[in-house]
Amino acid sequence: MMCRLNVSTQQITANQHCYVINDLAEVDCFKDKPYVSGWPFARFYAEVPLKSGGFVIGSVCVGDNKPRSGMDVGALNKLTEVATAVAIHLDLVQAQNRLRRSQEMVRGLGQFVDGKVGPGNNPPFIQAAPGLFLDTMS
Repeated sequence: MMCRLNVSTQQITANQHCYVINDLAEVDCFKDKPYVSGWPFARFYAEVPLKSGGFVIGSVCVGDNKPRSGMDVGALNKLTEVATAVAIHLDLVQAQNRLRRSQEMVRGLGQFVDGKVGPGNNPPFIQAAPGLFLDTMS
């Protein structure tokens, strides 16, 4: 079951697509925070979810030291576009890491089959545990 948050007040807009606070100094739970009452004197905050694989893994946010009256649809769409670009980049980095690990595994298995990996003949990326290979030559 998914929780559907939908809040719309004078200061806060929150739903599954965005979270916008027009003036942090006017919201009780934020007004006394050091980043609102002191430097950097945050007043406006907006965020959109950063999603990967259908899950929210973080957010992309913007802030200002001046209060605002929300964000228009175009600005929210641009922020969502940035979040999408970041998510695509993270997914590509993860895919590259998986590919690299797979290539190393195939290379290592090929060397093992060719007899190039064994006691005293391990490439640097393969560290065999003591006694892992049986020496049948003695």
